[in-house]
Amino acid sequence: MGIIEVLIGDTRLTIYERNDTQDAVPGRAITGSWLWESVVYLSEWISAALVANRVTIYGSTVLELGAGTGLPGLFTAAKGASRVILTDVGSLVPSLCANMEANGLEDLVKVII
Repeated sequence: MGIIEVLIGDTRLTIYERNDTQDAVPGRAITGSWLWESVVYLSEWISAALVANRVTIYGSTVLELGAGTGLPGLFTAAKGASRVILTDVGSLVPSLCANMEANGLEDLVKVII
């Protein structure tokens, strides 16, 4: 398992990547096990949109489907969403929970299958 510190705007988040989560059918690592560049870009876009007042997150409910490592959802929780729901396959739930806990967001984030 790798640990990545991600800085999005003025918000630092800790993300755990797993290398031991495999899809039972092909036997390969599940793609949601690691941090994709695209979710970093999405989180940076959300940050820029917040700064420019193009979007409002404060007090909102956010649902991230197929969350993988959960970076965008965790970022929105850190920036003021009142409730964030992260979903993915069962084998990724422990990683999502670890990322939620590593960032102290247990009161705002719920992880479900």
